[in-house]
Amino acid sequence: MKEYKQYLNGKYVNESELLISPRDLGFTRSYAVFDYIRTYNGKPFKLIDHIERLIESSKLIKIEHSYTVAEIENVVLNLLEINNDGLEKSIKIIMSGGVSNSMYQTSSATLVIYIDPFKPKNPDIYTKGVRLKSIKYTRDVPESKNTNYLEGVMQAQVNKDTDIYEPLYFSDSQVFETSNSNIFVVKDNVIYTPKNNIFLGAARGVVVNDLKNKFQIIEQDFDLNFLLNADEVFLTSSGKEVVSVVCVDDIIIGDGKVGVVGELVLKEFRDFVNVSNF
Repeated sequence: MKEYKQYLNGKYVNESELLISPRDLGFTRSYAVFDYIRTYNGKPFKLIDHIERLIESSKLIKIEHSYTVAEIENVVLNLLEINNDGLEKSIKIIMSGGVSNSMYQTSSATLVIYIDPFKPKNPDIYTKGVRLKSIKYTRDVPESKNTNYLEGVMQAQVNKDTDIYEPLYFSDSQVFETSNSNIFVVKDNVIYTPKNNIFLGAARGVVVNDLKNKFQIIEQDFDLNFLLNADEVFLTSSGKEVVSVVCVDDIIIGDGKVGVVGELVLKEFRDFVNVSNF
């Protein structure tokens, strides 16, 4: 496979040079934020929205840096041009607190942007749906997309030989999101999605904002019981688009099959990205 050029702190480098210090706060303390973007027809999906959320995430956890949206946008577009081989790409942007020998940010922020060929999801998830496992857990600074994925990684290890697709995070009063996706519930053809204590993903934004004239959508917090008694449940993320949930723990959602609303949201989502300039 062709070795792509990547980006590290102002330089375009080979993969073998994509190295950070072990003293970097992103490595030692998980003091970092990130975002993930995929391309459609070679164009990055909602690029400005993703970068704006990255910068907002950095503000929420108080990483000091001087990068602008335009600067990061330019790097991403340059990387896509440099690595243009006709394949769709996935792009990951990571910003950390930089090198430090203490708990304080004492140097410039580290910015890493790397590109890989996009790997489509197993098509079975769209026709058969997926199963979730509920975990009582609240992410640190949940409005930010930070790199503290300890719970998600542990659950991935525990569940790697099972049919559990992702953990579903909840508290006594609210369902939040899964480890990698926003979540939606369908009741009586009305779509509900949590409003608070979550990261507002780009794919979620398409459903809530760009498709708002296609569906009745309410941003409203709800508890686990509300979700378990739903007609349908589905997930959204940039990488997986829209995926129906047919089971949570041992409880079947609806009739245990991919629902009509979920299928329609996926179709409208794909229609949108195929004709949109993002």
